[in-house]
Amino acid sequence: MAGVQPTPALLLFGLRALAYSSQGLAGSTAAKYSDSALYYVRWLLACGLPLDPCWLHPTEGLLQAYAAFLAATCSADTIKNQLAGLKYHLGSFGPVDWSGYTLLQRQLKGIRRVRGACQQQKRPITMEMLLCWVLQLQRGWDSRVQCLVLACVIGVFGMLRRSNLVPGSSALFEGRKHLRRCDVVFVPELYALRLTLRETKTLQFREREHVIFVTGSKGAPLDPVRLYQDYVAAHPAAPTDPFFMFRGADGVLQPLTFDGLASGVKELVALLGLDPSQYASHSLRRGGASGALASGLAPFFTRFQGDWKSECYLRYYTLGLRDMLRISAAMLSQVNRAWPAGGS
Repeated sequence: MAGVQPTPALLLFGLRALAYSSQGLAGSTAAKYSDSALYYVRWLLACGLPLDPCWLHPTEGLLQAYAAFLAATCSADTIKNQLAGLKYHLGSFGPVDWSGYTLLQRQLKGIRRVRGACQQQKRPITMEMLLCWVLQLQRGWDSRVQCLVLACVIGVFGMLRRSNLVPGSSALFEGRKHLRRCDVVFVPELYALRLTLRETKTLQFREREHVIFVTGSKGAPLDPVRLYQDYVAAHPAAPTDPFFMFRGADGVLQPLTFDGLASGVKELVALLGLDPSQYASHSLRRGGASGALASGLAPFFTRFQGDWKSECYLRYYTLGLRDMLRISAAMLSQVNRAWPAGGS
């Protein structure tokens, strides 16, 4: 009713509604969407356009101009995500309907055709690469490299996302999301490590815990359990501390972060004489999926270990030369068995 003041109870529920709405997206997604909206505002200002009504009510022509601007440096998928972030924030001020923007959709399809859908996929970290790093580690590396190598080993065998391995920064560490010291436990009777993940990209509503195991191999050069034991002994920490930590120049433990993991993977790759630009932290997860599928494991086990909801993990499988040759060889052998050499 007009003129009626809201009661304290109604105000309280309104504040709670705002609080719940603010948690509608995962933290990383919310941050990306905020960056998308801010980038759009900066573009408007750089073009000398007024924020109102351009900000709250962008026309199809304005969005087309913005997409063309982004296309100079971004892939089609990146542009799509930028527009999705902008649309999400505009939705805070009222309904947003771009369904009739057919010219924009046609333009985005053209950008996808010209610029490509996404960035080039990075190459996977292989078991041979892990073994080389472990063998070099035995020669005596510092705390940071020991931490990096273990992160790579756990990341590959656990098929973990970067967002679960390490935080974006020390300030962004979240106990529910990132691995803590107490989340990685050695199980002696199994000679394996038990990893407990409580929040992942596909597990955001506390519906369950995702428990996986990384087994060891006693006496083998590549033994995740022994690497874990050596690392824990050299880096004592509290149960709720980030799992991956190394000693800085001052001797104080500091957490391994997104940037530290990404740059560290490239450094380790360079040591093998490979091109660092072809690898990233996501190469760990891709390497685990590729290695598991190549070993002959049923796809279900790969999907479980990596906590995938869809079958997108099958795209991570990188066929080696031997596997590629097997395809036509198998087809050829079938016909040759039916029509042996010299047969009529």
